[in-house]
Amino acid sequence: MSMQRFIQFNDESVDPNERLLYERLATAFCNFRVEVTERQALEWQLRERTLALSVFWRHRSEETVRLGRLSDLYLLTLGFWSSFQLDAWRKGLASYEGPLPHFVEQMSLLFEEWRLIEQIENERPGTKRAFRVREETYREEHRNRLRAHLERHRLIDAAWNELYLYGVEGTLRTPSLPDSFPHAALQRLIERRYTIRSTEESVDAAIGLATLLEPHVDRDLFMTYYAFGSWKHAAEETSDRFQYSRGMTTEERGSSHEKETMEDEFRSWHRATEDDDGIHLQFELNDGTLSRSLSDDALEGEEGATPDTIRQGRSSGSVDTLDAVESLEQDGRTESGGGAGYGLANANVTVSVKPMEKATSEEALAPFTTWRHEQAPLVDAFVREMNERMEKKKTARRTGLSHGRLDGKALLSLVTDERPAPFYKKGSPDRPLDAVFGLLIDGSASMHDKLDETKRAVLLFHDVLRRLAVPHEMIVYSEDATRATPDEQPNTFEVIHSFHDGARDAAPRIANIEAHDDNRDGFAIRWMTDRLLTRPEQHRVLLLFSDGEPSAYDYGTNGLVDTRDAVLRADRFDVSLFHLFLTDVEPTADERALFQQLYGTRTVAADRMDEWAEETLRLLRIAFRLIHP
Repeated sequence: MSMQRFIQFNDESVDPNERLLYERLATAFCNFRVEVTERQALEWQLRERTLALSVFWRHRSEETVRLGRLSDLYLLTLGFWSSFQLDAWRKGLASYEGPLPHFVEQMSLLFEEWRLIEQIENERPGTKRAFRVREETYREEHRNRLRAHLERHRLIDAAWNELYLYGVEGTLRTPSLPDSFPHAALQRLIERRYTIRSTEESVDAAIGLATLLEPHVDRDLFMTYYAFGSWKHAAEETSDRFQYSRGMTTEERGSSHEKETMEDEFRSWHRATEDDDGIHLQFELNDGTLSRSLSDDALEGEEGATPDTIRQGRSSGSVDTLDAVESLEQDGRTESGGGAGYGLANANVTVSVKPMEKATSEEALAPFTTWRHEQAPLVDAFVREMNERMEKKKTARRTGLSHGRLDGKALLSLVTDERPAPFYKKGSPDRPLDAVFGLLIDGSASMHDKLDETKRAVLLFHDVLRRLAVPHEMIVYSEDATRATPDEQPNTFEVIHSFHDGARDAAPRIANIEAHDDNRDGFAIRWMTDRLLTRPEQHRVLLLFSDGEPSAYDYGTNGLVDTRDAVLRADRFDVSLFHLFLTDVEPTADERALFQQLYGTRTVAADRMDEWAEETLRLLRIAFRLIHP
């Protein structure tokens, strides 16, 4: 029985295109790279450079989900990021000594939400529609929760719902709390939402409400709507954990006082390197560590570095990644740079590039003679078709041109046409196959029971391109799950055939393809894209053979987003990417939908193992038609 590795993420669909849109919006609004995820409550995790939209918006109409999530994004990035006064909030919370601290914290943030929404709408009127949907949806939610909390006698949570409804519906609504509650006083305090102009005033109003409620409730608020509680002690944490690299002057270290906003506090962590420019090595403020970088703009310049060089941030030296494969035969094993330049999801990836060992036993090589004999008609037919296509294009006659050779049959157009075009040209004498191919092969553990058919498909790919004299590179990629940690995720690229191997037969190395642990698809796509961009050929094509979705350390939902981003990046650089989903069962609708989200229309599912070679040929045919239409 084959191993099924397709994970449904708790039956919740993840649209990587939508998530990429949110990340790019957040990055634009905050002016630094942000990852976007979903959690129970709104949340900023600045050390991880992550913001969380609320799962509250799931399972609603498509329009409500879209506008609701956008309202979360606007509030977190255009509001709390730059206009939420951290020091005033911390001091205000510290001044309250009553029995309802969680209520005060959450209510102060609700007042801030109302204040910031008004500010954002004034500055950006285009956000009003999203905030109207937000208010209408939450109003209905608080009505339902109010009834449920009253039935369970959770008076403090019911009071929260009632106060929200007072705030959005006005104080004329009929109270639902017991008559013993000071309704008039609560309503007067809620009306302050229209006059609050600072975080300090928000905390004051929240403390006033808590003071009124204390005699009437016996417990603190149970629900959590904003996960900003950690910011109460962020100043102390920053002071304890912040370390300075050697060579920083006292002035560069910044001050230790509390920062006024999230943006100020975040920027203070990177003040030492924010002015560096040029092509950089990713540089940690924590001297001597290999932990995740705190910012895309925390970079150390390196004299003489060029855009096609990736360096490894270790004291043991570095190797030019783009030259690594060419020197494999001499060096045996090459360590290359990490993934700091490939997005937050790959910030701690390290790469080992090494040649695939050659199989020497007759038992391992015997199937290749049989496979080549069986696939020879397919290879011959394909090569013949491509040669005929190129010959036809070379001799094709293009007519109706404004310059070129004079076409005697079109001389009449000189008299009859306003803009005559009586010239023609023969086909371009350019190189017939000005193309280069890269092949990535998923080396994860789930490929174990698919190795023979995978090798057969790779052999067909290799034989076709050898016959057509097209340079190509074939790589098996994997991640070592046993060694992966939060600080380092070791990835390996095993080179079966490099661009410079020419017509050398790679069958002995193809025979040694093995299954390993995990697959970090987005990183592999980025790495091979950069390899293809070093080539002089006009057309660059990348094929990916994989039997499932990305699966690696801390590479779940963000792995899907990272893979989609890598695909879009390849497209921006004019690298044509094709994906072959290797499976031995009929793909489900969810599987097909996911791969279409990741790879667009250039994804093919081969649901029978004996069809993998034919599907490989089909992808090659599509690729060559793009090159020679």
